[in-house]
Amino acid sequence: MTVGLPPTERARHELIDALRGIALFGILAVNIQGFAWFGGGGPALGVIWEDAPFADTLVVFVTALLLEMKFYPIFCFCFGYGFAVMGRRWRQQGADVRARFTRRIHFLLGLGIFHGAFIWFGDILSRYAITAYVLRRHIGKGPKALLKPLKFWLAFALLFAIASCVAAYFTPPPVVDEITEPMMEKFKTFTYGSYLEQTPERLKVYALITGTWLFLIPQAMALFLCGAIVAQLGWLRHPARHAAVWRRILWVSLALGVLPSIAQAFAAVALGVEPAKPISTLEMYGYSFSVFLAPAYIAALALTCHTPIVQRLIRLVTPAGRMALTVYLAQSIIVGFLLLGYGAKLAGSGQAMIFLIAVGVYAFLLAASHWTLARYAQGPVETLWRRYTYASAETPQYVAPSHR
Repeated sequence: MTVGLPPTERARHELIDALRGIALFGILAVNIQGFAWFGGGGPALGVIWEDAPFADTLVVFVTALLLEMKFYPIFCFCFGYGFAVMGRRWRQQGADVRARFTRRIHFLLGLGIFHGAFIWFGDILSRYAITAYVLRRHIGKGPKALLKPLKFWLAFALLFAIASCVAAYFTPPPVVDEITEPMMEKFKTFTYGSYLEQTPERLKVYALITGTWLFLIPQAMALFLCGAIVAQLGWLRHPARHAAVWRRILWVSLALGVLPSIAQAFAAVALGVEPAKPISTLEMYGYSFSVFLAPAYIAALALTCHTPIVQRLIRLVTPAGRMALTVYLAQSIIVGFLLLGYGAKLAGSGQAMIFLIAVGVYAFLLAASHWTLARYAQGPVETLWRRYTYASAETPQYVAPSHR
């Protein structure tokens, strides 16, 4: 949400763009594993075949340990951060902040519905838009005023996580055949079926995933509000001034998030080997609480952003973060053609090979982001988003020079 800012303003938010750029890879590396499997009710990181090489098991373990449920929260944090940045800028212009933000949400919702219905059922954009309608009521509030709703949504999210673990304990085991056979049939549909054959299943899964998001709104709202508060306090604009704060966040996050992430990693491997087994309390604990590791990633970047190697990383990934919406949609389109039945049908290639595909796709889109922003001020989808948000020439858009 920092796209379209003048260079001096954008530079102040370079770190948040770098976070977006890094999060894009984490999200891709997780999502690509379930591109066909999850649509059939299978494991999010795919089934581990009996004759699968050890590399596949290792990829599932490491992905669940370090990536799954770690980068979606960072994206939520970045959304809330952008909400505060744009709101402050619009207020300074004397604009109707609520009206502009509402138009921004409308665009995101429409784009998300199109993405989920016609490209990939796991769309996150429409889910963010649904949550953003709740976020609108906090427009114009300062950090202190945002603390009260943050505490409310955080408490709500924790209660739901605990309730999920309790429910998993009392859930009876399923009948294996009732799970395995439909899952394999749907996997075949996504991996080998035509686009039209996949469409009914894609629509069903998209509707189901979007509906279950209602239970995650408290968690997302807490993350949105955290991002908004950090933006207003300037902790990422001037990380060196707030190093003590980031160190505390780092250690608390590690203390709360490491054990759930380890539990999640072992549970992901167990589920990959036995996809029809019931959800265990340990597994639900991992998936519900490993989100606490995400702040450690943000804190680590804030604490090391001045070092030469991290500076190079920031310069490398920032262009992707600046056009995150374009890159996110492009990832889905490219991966669909590589993995699914209307393309190269590579969804059954094993987790290690699919991870390498994710690396290749991200590298290609990273290069494309550098090329695009060397010639244009924004990515193409960001340009459409901005034009729809303003819907007039009341605020002139910054146009980048044709050379950098």
